[in-house]
Amino acid sequence: MEIAEVFDLARWYQDQGPKTGRLYQELQTVLQHNASQNQKQPVREPLEKLISALKALPMAELSFQQVAHLDDMGVACFLGVRGAEFVERVVTQSSYDPATSASEIKTATDTVNATVGTFQNLANTLKAAAFKTDNEAEKLDSDTAMARIQFRQDASIRNIAEMKKWSGDWNDIARGIGHLVGETPHDMKVVGASKGSIIVCVTGSMMLISAFAFMSKKVSGIVLDVLRVQNAIEDLRHKRLWNDTIEKSMKDDLKKREGALVDEIIAGLKERAGDGFVQEHDAHLTTAVKKYVDFSKKGGEVDYLQPPEPEFEEDQAMGDHEESQSLLVTELRDLISEIRSIKSESLLLEDMSGEVGDDPQ
Repeated sequence: MEIAEVFDLARWYQDQGPKTGRLYQELQTVLQHNASQNQKQPVREPLEKLISALKALPMAELSFQQVAHLDDMGVACFLGVRGAEFVERVVTQSSYDPATSASEIKTATDTVNATVGTFQNLANTLKAAAFKTDNEAEKLDSDTAMARIQFRQDASIRNIAEMKKWSGDWNDIARGIGHLVGETPHDMKVVGASKGSIIVCVTGSMMLISAFAFMSKKVSGIVLDVLRVQNAIEDLRHKRLWNDTIEKSMKDDLKKREGALVDEIIAGLKERAGDGFVQEHDAHLTTAVKKYVDFSKKGGEVDYLQPPEPEFEEDQAMGDHEESQSLLVTELRDLISEIRSIKSESLLLEDMSGEVGDDPQ
């Protein structure tokens, strides 16, 4: 992550972490009491308050990298929908054991609360070392947006040959999608890159990045469907209800959905472009969508930076350009929120897949 993103994550957590920690603590106190005392206290109210608050956490404000960093710190699994599922499972599981529940919730409480101090100390240290809270390089004009292409898993770049291959594919993707808005790969600027699981930061017009985000949302949905089917199959195996016929039927249904995905995305992109799309570019668009789907199926991801909401004077009427720009920004922000919500659900399913895959006792 960029330093500015570290500051943003620290600010986000210092705002959300303390109140989340307090609700965890309220539940943990009740569970601890019930584990050690004969006279039990009601669990429902603190449980429902915590679950509702966890589900309401604005996780969509965080980038994929920021969420991944919270995962590395061991706290992401206690936040958002993943945290709500964890709490509900621990407290309401059929073999309810107050002592075990209290212990697990205490671990979560301690982790959530300790992370508040970790981020506070980190932010103070970075400021003392003269790091700036804002990244000047990422300040974009109102007509521009930013995306981050992450080459990971089977879509990673480990050598020059793979770099050449993926560069060619992304040139084709940018060309095909660019035709929708009258732009070329030259208009999509590379403004940064990170090592490790290589992340390339690119900028483009609001219209171009919005078209990419629309495509990302569609592809994220099918990735989520794959995880759902995999988990369902594992769940059936776990319950000893699985057989070859059921698995084949489920996988065949998924293949039909995947097979229709490219056509669905192309139709949606053309509808968005309206009269702006020229039919002679149909082959380029098809190639772009197919290569983007292949990139995603191999584990590659594209995340998007939330553009700031447009600022207009309250007493000033918006012109056609300002009104159009405002609609584009609103659409892009909504698309990014949907993509990140799908990502959160995917992470939850990945969390659950390990549990489902355990051997039954």
